[in-house]
Amino acid sequence: MPDHDTDDLAPIHRLLAIAERDGWQAKLVAKFLLAWSDARSCGGFDLTDLWQVDRTVTANRVTAIPRIAAQRAYLATYGLAPRFERLAQRRGQTRAGASA
Repeated sequence: MPDHDTDDLAPIHRLLAIAERDGWQAKLVAKFLLAWSDARSCGGFDLTDLWQVDRTVTANRVTAIPRIAAQRAYLATYGLAPRFERLAQRRGQTRAGASA
């Protein structure tokens, strides 16, 4: 399991909380997170989505990207696979977080 602390996962947890809501912003955040989970099955992330949400949401996504890259791990490594599975099901995707 990669080295991480609560601060490393904070932006991801904030994004998950947003993605689990209803609305256009939640849909765009879910798309971003699911692209990390499994871009082939869940679709990719459109960079123009960054300017279509509130600045705080964009800041969380921008903060999450280098943390995801540095850890080189899939979401299952952090124990988040169940939340991503529910998110994928809610957004009509077939698979999320299968890679560990």
